[in-house]
Amino acid sequence: MSNKETPAKPVNKNVLWIIITVLLLIGNIILIVRLMNAKGDLERYSEPADEISNLEINLSDCFVRLDDAIAREKDKDRQVTRLENQVKKLRKEAKDKAGLSRQAVREFQNSGLRNPEKEIIADLLKHPNLIPAKSGVVEGMKFFEQNKILILSRELVFAPFTDGTKSGKMIVEYSITSDGRISWIPIKAYEGGI
Repeated sequence: MSNKETPAKPVNKNVLWIIITVLLLIGNIILIVRLMNAKGDLERYSEPADEISNLEINLSDCFVRLDDAIAREKDKDRQVTRLENQVKKLRKEAKDKAGLSRQAVREFQNSGLRNPEKEIIADLLKHPNLIPAKSGVVEGMKFFEQNKILILSRELVFAPFTDGTKSGKMIVEYSITSDGRISWIPIKAYEGGI
């Protein structure tokens, strides 16, 4: 028996199954570790994605609120324009209705005033001391020009005033003596826009 080969021992099937099971177990452990790492990566990347999504929602909400604010501002601008037009119309109506009646004009002419409305306004312009508002400039407060002053009745005048920086308006009572002199009594003054 010199060259005879020794027969190979048969492989124990149990050992083979143990080796395969161990290899599968190691493979599963590696797979689980990789899945856990991948899950961590996904979680790490999902947080910024969620944050970006939330920021996009907030940005969209801000745009909606901005559009609403712009619409409200436009509505207010239209309302201001409408109110300014109403004020202009009312001022024109007041100016058209203001003035002296024919009877008052005749009475004042009998007192010595040739053109009562112009002379009353001209006399008021000479009395800026009637304006109770304090001025911030050397020249002091003055009444607006003649066309802004309104004679409301045979006793009252509406007179806006300014010093160039501040302004206001006032109601002044007047009376005309039998010799044509005009006396003045301030009734009420309001500081602020005219």
